Amino acid sequence: GLGAEPQERKPMFLVIDGGTTNLRVTLLDEKQKPVDAVKEDGGVRHTAVDGNNSYLKTTLAECIAQLLGRNGLEAGDVRRCIAYGMITSDMGLLEIPHVSAPASAQDLKNAMREQAFPEIAPFPIAFIPGVRNFAAPVDLENFGMMDMMRGEETEFVGLSAELGGEKNCMYILPGSHSKLIRVDKNGRVFDFSTTLTGEMIAALSQGTILKDAVDLSQSETD
Repeated sequence: GLGAEPQERKPMFLVIDGGTTNLRVTLLDEKQKPVDAVKEDGGVRHTAVDGNNSYLKTTLAECIAQLLGRNGLEAGDVRRCIAYGMITSDMGLLEIPHVSAPASAQDLKNAMREQAFPEIAPFPIAFIPGVRNFAAPVDLENFGMMDMMRGEETEFVGLSAELGGEKNCMYILPGSHSKLIRVDKNGRVFDFSTTLTGEMIAALSQGTILKDAVDLSQSETD
């Protein structure tokens, strides 16, 4: 007989979250649902320390190869690879200017850039830009009002989709640098501010006399 017909391979997606400390790569199925993920200490802080982004590139290549290998996939099975976070900064892979608020999900999509890095993967990587809270040049008069983010804007888009496009509200995204994001009546990022609450708590609980009084057994380092 001719044997069984070859099974059609379903397209998969890769999402890269390149932060300051960690590098996370998530594999999504054809319905864009998480299947597997890898997390490594490969954030852009290594670029600042080393003076180049070689460590970031090597770690990312290893993460992608590991995900594909243990899921029986080949590079051709990846329909699209998307990256966001500090990986789009001058210490990452491809620096992209921030989109100025008010910014919608469509604005972010329109500002995405795609570039190939053969030393990382045989397919191109699409990068999502961050957001800054106003477009005017920063000077001595207005620098205190300037704020920006790289990564949290994607969290906002995901949360907004899950909540049905909630408008005229505020999103609070806790973290080392917590973000308070104001959303206007059109569902766009209208304004936002950053607090160092998470980083301050970590510093106080791990680097001061308070350490003995704090139970860190259940905590996770980002």
